[in-house]
Amino acid sequence: MIPVAPQPEPPGFDVNVRQPGVRWLARKGIDAQQPIPAGVTLESYWTWCLPELRSAYQSICAYVCVYVELVVGNATVEHFVPKAQRIDLAYEWSNYRFICGTMNGRKSDFTDVLDPFTLADSPFELNFGDFRISVRSGLDMRMATVAESTIARLKLNGADCRKLRENHYNEYLVGDISEVKFRRESPFVHAEAVRLNMLR
Repeated sequence: MIPVAPQPEPPGFDVNVRQPGVRWLARKGIDAQQPIPAGVTLESYWTWCLPELRSAYQSICAYVCVYVELVVGNATVEHFVPKAQRIDLAYEWSNYRFICGTMNGRKSDFTDVLDPFTLADSPFELNFGDFRISVRSGLDMRMATVAESTIARLKLNGADCRKLRENHYNEYLVGDISEVKFRRESPFVHAEAVRLNMLR
């Protein structure tokens, strides 16, 4: 995970997402200031803005920090503040993160994950020996605790995530991809390679 700068709401969002969402809640008699009633599934108007979300965040999954391919990448709109807890944020652009489907499933409705929108610097560092990430030293206790929780919740040190980082670095190292493509497809690993002077 690296810092992500929030991008402005796209044209058409209010008409295509917010307003229909608010009208749907009103028709169903759902109070947006209360938790979502049991058994209710919100109408997913937010899917309309997925192409805009992808474009705004250059197709980079905000949690695993890799490029999400078109068609095969399973890109999703993730509600950082769970919509089950804050219906009033269900149809708000500012609450959306561009995430791959795997990370969205792992994050689910949990609230113990760092928000990349609030980071000044990456709280993680990478070990190029086994491609595990760890919490950067020097963080305050609260930030370090949430960073540890993020690693655990999203399984960022699972075999799949470690292999993905290793593949990206090795593809660059052997010359299969350029540094430009390496930086675009795996910005966290690239940033760590720069920091540790491990570019070829």
